[in-house]
Amino acid sequence: MSKNTENMSRAQKRDAVREQKLWFSCGSHGEGGIEEMTLDQIVNGKSPYFEGLLGLIHKYLDLEPEEEHSALDRQTIEKSLELIKRKANGSVKTTATWIRDFVRSHPEYKYDSVVTQTINYDLLKAVDEIERGVRKADDLLAKL
Repeated sequence: MSKNTENMSRAQKRDAVREQKLWFSCGSHGEGGIEEMTLDQIVNGKSPYFEGLLGLIHKYLDLEPEEEHSALDRQTIEKSLELIKRKANGSVKTTATWIRDFVRSHPEYKYDSVVTQTINYDLLKAVDEIERGVRKADDLLAKL
């Protein structure tokens, strides 16, 4: 099985963001070296030799001339990166976990893997309310 296929299989498992390791090339073992890392390590870094994808993004942003983006743009980017950081380290729920929790806590759900039309409607309504700012979802979006 290829490393890519193995990663895809692992990534599809429940709570993969916190419980699975993926094969990733981070240059720690010379050119082309790969190792198993958690999503937190891939995104946020693995000291002392890998700064993480967010570290690389921050380096890139710091190299960009300030006139390329406004302070407001940078603030928006930083908020998005902070949300990604928190989702990767497990301090904020992934969308899949939030949806699973919503369905499992719905009064109509019978723990039979059946998502009824009512549950589905209520889920879509909740997502719409979150998007419009009517419903709080700090466990999904964090307070940034």
